[in-house]
Amino acid sequence: DIGIEMLSRLARLAGICLVLWGLIPGLWVQAEEPDFAVLERISLPWACGEGHRITWGPESHWANGNSRGLSFDFSMVEGTPILAPADGLATFGFDEKPFIPNLGNYVDLTIEGGWRLRFAHLRDAQQGERRVRAGEVLGYSGASGAAQAHLHMELFRPGSNAWSVEDTQKIAYYFGIPLAEWSEGATIVS
Repeated sequence: DIGIEMLSRLARLAGICLVLWGLIPGLWVQAEEPDFAVLERISLPWACGEGHRITWGPESHWANGNSRGLSFDFSMVEGTPILAPADGLATFGFDEKPFIPNLGNYVDLTIEGGWRLRFAHLRDAQQGERRVRAGEVLGYSGASGAAQAHLHMELFRPGSNAWSVEDTQKIAYYFGIPLAEWSEGATIVS
């Protein structure tokens, strides 16, 4: 039967391809480790000299299923300017999941090396995307999607919509500050 013969040829061809893939260097592509040093070179998203207290850290977010990235919430009065911590592509959006806390107005900033930073609960809605420079105003803190004004800041690995716990051990400095200092109740000063 022609159909069985064709399937047999395809199976042999697939087997040969798999063998060659394993034998020829460079055909097996491994994911490249992201450049964690990028996280040392970015600025905090608020003005120099300002400090804001961490009210919720990554473990609290993950335990409550409120984020998939490396997330921190900061106490912040409504209207505080949120600045681009690095040059990048800002993509603005709105999250309106009903009956549960959501991001409200947010911006995702993709920076060097493909890292993505998210700033959520912003006061004003914006749409679309635009290139931004470090220090440029992305928006203002607010309470959209939340019970009270604060800033939700979330980090995603390049090419991912999640964060793995073991990756935190690879971060020496986050915004130029040792990651060990990023605990709930700590005030982070720019």
